[in-house]
Amino acid sequence: DDQLAALDRALDDVSAACDAALASDDLKLALGACLAIGNYLNGGSPRGGADGFALSTLPRLATTKGHDGLSLADHVARLVEKKDAAALDRLAALRRDALDKAAASTLPTAWDETFALALAHLARLEALIKDDDATCQRARVALEDYHNTTKLLDDAAAADDDDDLVDDDDFVLEQPDDDEPPQPTERRAFLASMKPFAGVARLRLDGLKRSRATVADKIRATVAAFGGEKATMLTPAELFGDYLSPFVKALQKARDAAERARRSSAQHHRIRRSSQKSNSDDGGLFDAFSEMQLSGAALVDEFRRHQDR
Repeated sequence: DDQLAALDRALDDVSAACDAALASDDLKLALGACLAIGNYLNGGSPRGGADGFALSTLPRLATTKGHDGLSLADHVARLVEKKDAAALDRLAALRRDALDKAAASTLPTAWDETFALALAHLARLEALIKDDDATCQRARVALEDYHNTTKLLDDAAAADDDDDLVDDDDFVLEQPDDDEPPQPTERRAFLASMKPFAGVARLRLDGLKRSRATVADKIRATVAAFGGEKATMLTPAELFGDYLSPFVKALQKARDAAERARRSSAQHHRIRRSSQKSNSDDGGLFDAFSEMQLSGAALVDEFRRHQDR
């Protein structure tokens, strides 16, 4: 039951991530920036002017760099920030609240193993209950046949008035104590108690199966909306763990690196201005001191001339 509950949570996480990704204008903006930069770089080639791209190309953004040393992820982050300064912050929240949870999902591996095992156990229980029901039904039929047979014998005895043929004292049929089948055994009692449980379990597994199909449709819709691979069925680990979540993380790292570079540059400029100001101040003092020395020497020379006279 705990494993089925875990499957429920995994399906909910993946479903919520698909809904959040499809509803995110910020994710669309970021992927649109990727498409725009890609078309710019491929301009004039057969690959230029594309309407979409494969999600499997997203991991290359962080490793593909130009002559300026910046990666494509750096350029995408700058373009997104230029369009909307708060978009990357909202994307970080999307990654934390939805994408990473779906990326951690063990579907479909857990689904294949847990659901198949639960289905096999339930099928076995249902077969045992069905077999017991059939056994009980055969017992009821046999009891009914017994009653019918005794009734025919009673009718035949009542219709025959020849005491030489039938002696009522000699013809005695033992009647059962009641008209119900024999009390069920302990095994039958257990299977009878399992019948409601099996019904509920069947409804739950059928519901999980429908949820799984719904999630699969949402994954296909997400892939089609962002990657153009309409016929491709990705696992949640691939869609969110390999592509979308690392893509958002790469944009965050690019933005953080750019912010550190800006702070470092600003600090460098402040130090340089301070140094220039200090040098300027030192130069002024030196000039003043030099002038004072020259004035003092002139006074000494003048005093000596007066003495010579």
